[in-house]
Amino acid sequence: MRDSRKRANVRAMANLAQTMHDALRCGRIAECGDILDAAWALKRALGTSTEQIDTWYTAAKRAGAYGGKRCGAGGGGFLLFVAEPGRHTAIVRALGLRAVPFSLVEHGVQVIYAV
Repeated sequence: MRDSRKRANVRAMANLAQTMHDALRCGRIAECGDILDAAWALKRALGTSTEQIDTWYTAAKRAGAYGGKRCGAGGGGFLLFVAEPGRHTAIVRALGLRAVPFSLVEHGVQVIYAV
């Protein structure tokens, strides 16, 4: 990356990874959402979003999400949001998207259900 601002954003996102690790290990879920929200702003500044994704993200935040992350690429993928359980239905309703339940595991990715 030749643009020093973009390099600084990427470095800042990398630094957030350790903060996220610590928050996850300690069960500080709201903080995890706030960290994702900060990373979202940094990544968005790199020009990696679309108008539709920004609309969904804003709607999720208004419906009670602490923060979120876009995962996947190439015209596919999903949005992951961190929110209190009592806000999940409102967020799904606000986005008009399908919810996919998941859980965190300690040792890497484990597929427990395949479509």
